[in-house]
Parts: sequence; C-alpha cells; structure tokens
Amino acid sequence: ELGYNCVRVPFAYGLIQAENGTNYLSEGWNRLDWLLNECAKRRIWVLLDLHSTPGGQNWYEHCGQPDGLRNRLWTNPKCQDKTAHLWNTVAARYSNNTTVAGYDLFNEPNPEIGTKEQSYSNYIVPLHDRLYKSIRSNDTRHLIFMEDNWHATSNAAFAWNHPRLQDKGGSNVVFEFHNYEHVLNGLNYTNDWYFETQKETVDENVRLFTAYMEERQVPVFVGEFCPGDPRNMEYFVRRFNASGINWAHWNYRNWGWDASGGTNHPWTGWGLDYRTAGAFNTTNYAIQPN
Repeated sequence: ELGYNCVRVPFAYGLIQAENGTNYLSEGWNRLDWLLNECAKRRIWVLLDLHSTPGGQNWYEHCGQPDGLRNRLWTNPKCQDKTAHLWNTVAARYSNNTTVAGYDLFNEPNPEIGTKEQSYSNYIVPLHDRLYKSIRSNDTRHLIFMEDNWHATSNAAFAWNHPRLQDKGGSNVVFEFHNYEHVLNGLNYTNDWYFETQKETVDENVRLFTAYMEERQVPVFVGEFCPGDPRNMEYFVRRFNASGINWAHWNYRNWGWDASGGTNHPWTGWGLDYRTAGAFNTTNYAIQPN
C-alpha cells in the first residue's frame, strides 16, 4: 500500500550457521523461508543482509560479537572460511528463489588496519572477491551487494579504489553505501540535524554516487540512512529517486525509551520512536505494529 517493493533484512550468521561453520540450523532456515514466503505474497523483494559475520566485521555491537571478540573477520582465516561457506550454502538454497533480490556480503565493514585506503584495498576487496566466487559457484542470477569501508558511511571515494568489475569478469554487482553523515553527531539537535546541513550532505552524496554509476557503469544502493527529521527524509528520498539511486531506510521505528529526539520530537536518529512526543516514559500504543 505504501509502494515499497524491497526490504533489506539483517540477519546474524548464528541464525542459520552452527559454530563449526559447516552445519546449519533448521529453525533459522525456517524463519528465513517464512519471511521470504510472506514477502512473496506481497510482491516484495528481499535483500539478505549478513549483519553479523563470524568473528565480527567491525568494532561495534551490531556486529553481533561481545567486547574483546569483535572485528576478527579480517585476520582470522577460520572466520573467513565460515563466512564463505555460509554464503555458498545460502546461494545454493535460494538460487532459484525469485523473491530474493540479492545478497549483502557483510554490513558496514571496518577493519581499521593501516589507513582507511589500506583497510579497503588489502582486506575488504579481497574478501569481496572470495565471497563473490563462493556465491557465484551456486548462483549466477542474483545481485551481490558490496559495501564500502568505514561503516560504508562518508566514504564514496573509497569505491574508486575497487578494481573495475568488468576487468575481473564480475557481473550483477551493486555498490552499497550508508548515509549517516552529521546525523550521528547531532543527537541533541545541533546544527547537524538542521535541514540546511542535511541538504548539503545529500546533495554532495548524490553527486558522488551518480558520478560513480556513470563512470563505472554499476548501480549504487543506499542501504541505510536516517536523516533525523521528516523534512530531511522527504528531501533525501526525492533526491535519490530523481537520480536513479535505489535505497532502503534503516529502522522506520524504534523500540523503547530514547530521549535523544528532544521533548518536541517523537523521532530519533534511528527512526520514529515508540513513545508519545514529550513523554519519554509513555508508550504510544497507537503506532506499534500488529
């Protein structure tokens, strides 16, 4: 009814893969299969987003690993083997599934080994290549989404360091970026969240994304963004749509108490909040999903 045709679904490796890296969990498969069936009924494509890899792909909690055990994917061969095995197995299972739009190899990579350029060229790109081959051995039809360095945010320039896919025989690949510039630094409604600041941010990103698409002849996908204010959101969507940039918004709604939006705003940096404006401890049941 709202006109959406695709949903990016984050999942942790442990949903389907046992810790030995070769056995898989029927309960997890059942959940993914159910999701795909429900989306198929509604004619909605699904982008499967590996949000948490074996060993973790960044230093933050959303990599799915506890403190002290994060960001091991880049230097631990066993974690890389498990990730490659997972994607090979997922591709075999869903190769003929017409509801699956594609595979997001890993969410917001951030090796932080050497400079940002070195992290991208020496760690992210080689693993892109390996996972691409793991998927293509079983599935040649679905899209593969490759994310940029440093949380895929503010770093469209890094993608220029990626070898041309045409030169490597790659096909059906989408380059993915996340757009959180200034928003995450403006949680107390500083100038970072003002429309003028966010307008400048998205205008610059659209220039970078369209230049990359035209020069490299590959599509660009904004896999996450949340500009923190409804007026900003409207402008972001309008610019993306007008420029042929496909997008997915991160968390239309939040669960729980969050005062970061200020007393007059029932939204936060992560979406529409489950509370009544101005009453942080009062849940607005009218906007909860069924």
